[in-house]
Amino acid sequence: MKAVTGRMRFGFLAAVLFCVIYAVVCLPAFAADKAVSATISSETVKVGKTVHITAKTKGVTYVSSNREIAYVSEDGTVSGKKPGTVTIHVQKKGYAKKSFKLTVKKNKKLPDVRVACDEIAVSEELHEGGLTVSVKNRASKKADKIVAYYEITTGKKHTVAFTLENVKAGKSKQTTDTAYTLE
Repeated sequence: MKAVTGRMRFGFLAAVLFCVIYAVVCLPAFAADKAVSATISSETVKVGKTVHITAKTKGVTYVSSNREIAYVSEDGTVSGKKPGTVTIHVQKKGYAKKSFKLTVKKNKKLPDVRVACDEIAVSEELHEGGLTVSVKNRASKKADKIVAYYEITTGKKHTVAFTLENVKAGKSKQTTDTAYTLE
């Protein structure tokens, strides 16, 4: 009777070991059959410039390995912020992710970009007191200088430029131009 019990234990342990090996080795191979499909317009970008990731797979998210070097927006636009190398991941739950290595190069025409355009939210409101522009810095760094343009048409087109300086990370600032009011 002891021999049968020993064989049963051995058989049970062998079955458990087989299941563990199968789960570790074989199942990821099946999951990899479903992979995110995406392409990038260039593997290099200059500071202050953008490249675009086009995903054929719907419902993906984009993640930068270092937002200080390159920021990626929800639509796959990647903005170079400072020289360096990052990995941009395109991912979707249940799919094997696609990754792109991106090199951000120095741009002699621009200073280092601390905050990418996609990290700035701008809203305008024309009211009785004037034209108010609000700027929110959604980045993790302070924005030294943000210039917001607003176009007003009153017979002629006028472009009003607002400059907001030292907008802290995660904070908002606003300014009002009283020259333009509701008529």
